Amino acid sequence: MTDIIVKIMVEVLGILAIATKEMRQGSTKAYLKKVVGRTDIEDALGRLDKLTHDEVLMATAQVLKLAHSVNDKVNIIIDDGKEAKATSKEVKVIMQQTENKVDEAKRNQLQQDLRKWLSPPDPSTNHNIARASHHSGTASWFFQGSIFKEWKSRGPLLWVHGKPGSGKSILCSTIIQDIEAMCEAGIAFMAYFYFDFRDANKQNRHNLLTSLLTQLSTRSNHTCDILSNLYSSHNNGGRQPSDDVLIHCLKLMLSIPNQGPVYIVLDALDECPNTSGMPSPREQVYGNRDRPAQLPRQCRDL
Repeated sequence: MTDIIVKIMVEVLGILAIATKEMRQGSTKAYLKKVVGRTDIEDALGRLDKLTHDEVLMATAQVLKLAHSVNDKVNIIIDDGKEAKATSKEVKVIMQQTENKVDEAKRNQLQQDLRKWLSPPDPSTNHNIARASHHSGTASWFFQGSIFKEWKSRGPLLWVHGKPGSGKSILCSTIIQDIEAMCEAGIAFMAYFYFDFRDANKQNRHNLLTSLLTQLSTRSNHTCDILSNLYSSHNNGGRQPSDDVLIHCLKLMLSIPNQGPVYIVLDALDECPNTSGMPSPREQVYGNRDRPAQLPRQCRDL
């Protein structure tokens, strides 16, 4: 990935150098005449286009290719053949856009590396199955009640229990759907997990933690940096972290100030087997119902 980014930057800087040289050597009309169809620029753009096919960096390359249209992005003053003048301010805008896109590509690659390292199970499969069984108006009584509204606004812990087969997973999926509307508005963030007795990967605390951490790491640069530092401290993914270390990272992410409410929704904690004599995952991570763990004030746990 680093090699691809470097190659892209080399090609873009080459294009900008060609354009700058033309603007300095001749009038605007001459510049436009020479630049359009120039083989050196066309070759550079061709190499840049090839890079976009080599890696999934199409968005980055598209912005960088705009450097060819310097006359559109740079403020060129045309006045009866007078010399072209490009403002450094607009050039900086182009370069800032380039830098932002490169940073975005690097962060996306980092997210992929972190996900590959931790290999968390995907809870969206359970969520989609539960949503498929949902009917319009399901659990409207719950959402209109004061308990749910108070939890959304004040939290931090809401424990929903019921008999097996009573529709708790469908209710959970509907809660997730309701909170997602707040997340899309940018006023909250959510991570969720479904324990599942039919899937061995969704029956232990470790996979719960890796799933929550990878979801939360996409919230901001701060949360991503926490997981990135963990990755670096474990030989860049050469070693796996312990559960205690993962819990520490989770607490760090949830304690970041000024990030708005974070909702964590867990389904079917009772489907996580406990054969070791150790406290259950709910008790290990969040305490118990009578004495819940001390969660950060902005965290809402269900």
